[in-house]
Amino acid sequence: MTFLFDNNVSRALAQALRILGKSVNHIADIQELGHGADDRAILEYAGPRSEFVVTRDFAQRKVPQFKADVIQLKAGVFMLYTGSARQLRAWEIAKMVVRAWDNMELFARTNSVPFVVLIRQNGTVVTYH
Repeated sequence: MTFLFDNNVSRALAQALRILGKSVNHIADIQELGHGADDRAILEYAGPRSEFVVTRDFAQRKVPQFKADVIQLKAGVFMLYTGSARQLRAWEIAKMVVRAWDNMELFARTNSVPFVVLIRQNGTVVTYH
């Protein structure tokens, strides 16, 4: 099981998690994508490879085309929900991801794609409808 961090999640965080033995990629490290890849390209890459996208782009959940792409491309998306604290520092985001990591792995293992779920600051995974 591999998680793919998009361009609004720290590349350094992805590297740190890899050092700790977690299977994580960052789009900046993938030649086909690169740092500026759009959402559709990321889903097109992740879906067929069974990689789960991790993003802070919470606004995407309301975009009909994004929802349609997730379904069509059979993708799994974890959205880091920062609530009113939209500009969390890198350390706060890192703690949030680490707090949620076991729950993310469990959710990915026990649920079929397509899905979009929210990750709260306390580490819980919440199904989004």
